[in-house]
Amino acid sequence: MIFLKQSLTAASYEGVRVALAPGSTAANVQTVCQQVLKDRRIDGATVTVKPTDIAALNPGEFVDVTISAPCASNSVVPIRFYKGRNLSATASMMIEN
Repeated sequence: MIFLKQSLTAASYEGVRVALAPGSTAANVQTVCQQVLKDRRIDGATVTVKPTDIAALNPGEFVDVTISAPCASNSVVPIRFYKGRNLSATASMMIEN
């Protein structure tokens, strides 16, 4: 579960970095996040970008990328404690000039 949490954190960080690039869209962010998750073999993750219209943000406003994934499908051993649980991570960065 530590690997899962770290993977979600890394993917959300990489996604929010993409969001700061001029002309970036929520679709770009989701693509980057999904690639990081795929590389780390994380299954069933959902990526949420807020706000969805990144281009409308002004300097000083924040963009958030949240990723969550089910523990059960990402566990290397069948641990009952994690059954039905999800882990999530959020990265937030401010739009600059």
